[in-house]
Amino acid sequence: MKGGDGTGPPPGEMFQHKIRVRYGEIDQQGVVYNPHYLTYVDETLESWLLPIRKMRRELGWDMMLKKVELEWQGSLAYPDELTVSAQPVHFGNSSWSVRYTGKSSGREVFTADVLYISVVAGENRTMPTPEPIRQYLLLGRCDHALSAS
Repeated sequence: MKGGDGTGPPPGEMFQHKIRVRYGEIDQQGVVYNPHYLTYVDETLESWLLPIRKMRRELGWDMMLKKVELEWQGSLAYPDELTVSAQPVHFGNSSWSVRYTGKSSGREVFTADVLYISVVAGENRTMPTPEPIRQYLLLGRCDHALSAS
């Protein structure tokens, strides 16, 4: 499922975000320069969370990346289209992990395992991940009254 319609992916499905490789992301070898893959991961997360931006503010919740492990299975060039899938794989009290998989033309290009920490917005102090946020990431929806954008 593609995001942006007010809900996340249905249970059991991954959120998907499409990105067109831009000319400025290419290095001298003619492929995407390595740091841009982390930008693709970040763009995917932000697109996934966009429908709950109001709820995030009202809950005073934000997140910070703590650790990332990225592995390449291929490369991208201009103007390839990349589909990045995101699926939560672990929830702790204040930490949570997401597996990102990037594919282009049916071939896997990269995987990234990212550990995030829930923080108080604007303070960068850890906090438990609010239940409505967990619901949204795991179930593709939340029943929280503040979830409207």
